[in-house]
Amino acid sequence: MSPARRAAPALLLSCLQALYAPACRPGAAGELDAFTPWQPAESPAPAPAESPAPAPAAVRSVSRGDSLGVPPSPPSVSCDFVTAGSFDGKPVAPALAAMNGGRIVNIIPSRKSGRTVKVTLLLEPAWRVFFKPRHRVHLFTRPQGEVGAFRLNRMLGMNHVPPAVVRILDGSVIHSAFKRHAPPERLEQLEREVLSESSDEMTGALLLWADDGWVFEPTGALLGKLARPEARLTPREQALVWDLTWMFILDHLTNNYDRFTGGNILRRKDGRLLFIDNGAAFGPEQDWKAERRRGRLKYLARHSPVVTLALRRLEARVMAACAGDVLTARDIDGVLARRDELVAHFDRLARDCPEKCRLTLELEAP
Repeated sequence: MSPARRAAPALLLSCLQALYAPACRPGAAGELDAFTPWQPAESPAPAPAESPAPAPAAVRSVSRGDSLGVPPSPPSVSCDFVTAGSFDGKPVAPALAAMNGGRIVNIIPSRKSGRTVKVTLLLEPAWRVFFKPRHRVHLFTRPQGEVGAFRLNRMLGMNHVPPAVVRILDGSVIHSAFKRHAPPERLEQLEREVLSESSDEMTGALLLWADDGWVFEPTGALLGKLARPEARLTPREQALVWDLTWMFILDHLTNNYDRFTGGNILRRKDGRLLFIDNGAAFGPEQDWKAERRRGRLKYLARHSPVVTLALRRLEARVMAACAGDVLTARDIDGVLARRDELVAHFDRLARDCPEKCRLTLELEAP
């Protein structure tokens, strides 16, 4: 096996190094539900500086979130890893900047039936993005979930989740586009589930479009091999097991129960996986969520020091600094509690099954 495949992924290393670089300031999100910024229990919220520096444009949402009073990030934390590198061959920093404030030049309503309303947008100069508005009737359309999953995936050194921002659009403009171009049933769904009679604003998540990817559904046979560390894996299956391990880790951390409802995993031409549709991530804990989450621990039957290191390095102060505009105090506490579940799980595997249960292939982030 080549050294590159046994080494810790480069994005993970750069992420971990960046956590102790000079500070950044997270931007403010759109109008969120019952938002409570995270604060350490031992210290009150810091007083604002006399002339606070603006947040970097690439991670700042264009909305009314400034009124939420998001505290400045701790002085020793950098959030540069959020905007570093590329996704699907596209540079992340300018993509986030365009999604935050780029002018919309075309609106393309989805004509396909589905559980939710979906819209493709073209932004200046040539960005293709996906808009997922928050629905009044579905719990799995929280825009904070999409953005929080993207940021957390970057904290872990992953690059499987599309860049995402919260943005407020003019609902009347979207409505007009649906009246002109969408089938009647899609227009009716927009009016029934998304639009509000009291406001023209439409809050949702903008996600960078993944050109290189098609829907992938893991077979029962592959999931069975995931759960049996003694199962023999082909080289193709080894790469899938590595990516699926990260998927189950991310879903466990974010409490995402909606992964296997269809179309939520993409596979690129090179075989690597992308994890989309994370709107069900985070949110309040429920007994049925915990039962489903812990039931899927059986698919995490292989361990790796790279994985365990990434999990141990998650810190509340980094999450607050780099995702505190979209994650509440309860969200951050929940992630860390579920992180502890995973670390204990992988520590047991490493102790009781050090060789047979070791991941045989470790890949760079896609």
